[in-house]
Amino acid sequence: MITKEMYGALEDKKWSCIYDDKRSVAMCGIKQFDIVKLQVTEDENGEYWGWLEGNEISMVWSSFTALKMCFAYGIEVEEKKGRGRRIRLKIKQIT
Repeated sequence: MITKEMYGALEDKKWSCIYDDKRSVAMCGIKQFDIVKLQVTEDENGEYWGWLEGNEISMVWSSFTALKMCFAYGIEVEEKKGRGRRIRLKIKQIT
């Protein structure tokens, strides 16, 4: 099971603007005091989607459609080329 600490903000009861650092989250227009540390974990039943390249989680989104938009030629093409794979994720706040 792959786990990574990231940052994000809770908007409309969903985690959003999930990135490796607070500065990237703030670039989404999120105020500093609303940015929290998150634990992002691979989970086949998770409600979030992400991209796994090697052992590194990236591009975390609340929908599969949003994740697919990150790939100009389609997510399937990138998977077939061995550049990574889509994964389901669960997210919880680290206190």
